[in-house]
Amino acid sequence: MDQSLLFLGTSPTDDNQLFETTSLIGSATELSLTGYPLDGAAVTGLTAFNGKLYFNGGTQGSTQLWALAKPSGTASQVTASASVPDLEARNLIAFDGKLYFSGQDASGNVDLHVSDGTAAGTNPLAVAGANSSGLTPDDIVSYGGRLYFSGLDATGVSRLWVSDGTAIGTSVLPVFGIDSTNLSLDGPGLNPMNITVANGKLLFAGTDITGRTGLWVSDGTSGGTSELAVTGTAATGINPTTSNLVAFKGLTYFAGADASGSVGLWSTDGTAQGTTELAIANSGPNGVAPVSLTVFDGSLYFGGIDSDGQTGLWKSDGTAGGTSELSVAGAGPGGLSPIALDASDHSNVSMTVFDGSLYFSGVNAAGAYSLWRSDGTASGTVQVSVPDSSTGTLGLLPSDLAVVDLTGTVATSSEGGVPATPTIAASSLGTVAAATFAPVTLGVAARHHRRLCSLSSPDPARIC
Repeated sequence: MDQSLLFLGTSPTDDNQLFETTSLIGSATELSLTGYPLDGAAVTGLTAFNGKLYFNGGTQGSTQLWALAKPSGTASQVTASASVPDLEARNLIAFDGKLYFSGQDASGNVDLHVSDGTAAGTNPLAVAGANSSGLTPDDIVSYGGRLYFSGLDATGVSRLWVSDGTAIGTSVLPVFGIDSTNLSLDGPGLNPMNITVANGKLLFAGTDITGRTGLWVSDGTSGGTSELAVTGTAATGINPTTSNLVAFKGLTYFAGADASGSVGLWSTDGTAQGTTELAIANSGPNGVAPVSLTVFDGSLYFGGIDSDGQTGLWKSDGTAGGTSELSVAGAGPGGLSPIALDASDHSNVSMTVFDGSLYFSGVNAAGAYSLWRSDGTASGTVQVSVPDSSTGTLGLLPSDLAVVDLTGTVATSSEGGVPATPTIAASSLGTVAAATFAPVTLGVAARHHRRLCSLSSPDPARIC
């Protein structure tokens, strides 16, 4: 398969541009988009659908849905409505032969949209029970032949929703034990975040009736959705929101807060008893605080803080004793910092696997952000030459890394493919009308929101 690594970066004119590299020995170069006239405009949410790469493009306050044909590099605008000057398409996901995303409607409300790839076939879904300001869907993932996401109900409560892709088949998934008047820092309700499919389960961070943010697990049904009563966590909950969740060696790894308030690396088998923290040596005073968890070549990699307070590249076999920091030459004064510039935005993929190497955004000795690649060893971790990058103080600032093949499809997973998900009976959902839904194979991977999608990212059911 002829693959390409795409990412957003800063050009010599300090514009935000799309870059591409196609081999380990070559450098990354700025990608020229024929038919995309907005120099320096955003290219976000790049998602494979029907042989093309769809994305949200344009300048701030004036974005629309675009399609990019590879390998020709020709871009065409899909939506162009005077009544919707700023579509702001996010959370793009290819599902059941259609493209779904969160976007603004003519009233400025943020709704769930569906598209067949044409302007006429791109419309918001009129979902009953949504908030008057819009459903505001986020963290959209595909699981068991349905879409799951967070959204606002009619009272403004953030809840877990399920959809078969139609307006009538979209509704709240009732979660037992949640009081609709419960408040969290981000608003009332369950407030599901970081929704991820791993090891055949749906996992997410959610707020319970005590106000604690815990780790929740679901089989996609109301009765099969509950919080894990994990011991040894912070008073405010384990709070698995500071990084992505990732499947590795039959477990799911994530960042969580322990009883001391330190943020460490945790693993879970989907049960409370099987959820534990790894006691990692040389961690920072407030924990290793792992971010950008990525599986590569049989190991787990992440950005983490050491005992000197520097943020470096760490490697793990899934055990505390097998977890350590790589000592990389040429790293910045505060460490290699292989994390997204906004570490709280897990949509911004700053680390991925491409062509037998681990690629990530990192800081060099001059303090500038550049593109790096690694073979998993300290000596094999080096900067990638990008001649077209900015010469400014902050450098290239690579973000939203994505691996696609040159026909416009998404690369396969670096960890043995995509996990199968169960078929969920409609009757078990509680509020969804009885129907028969065929199971689907998860075909797109990614982190959520504004990122580029990549199955090389070891988060194979996370959709942008």
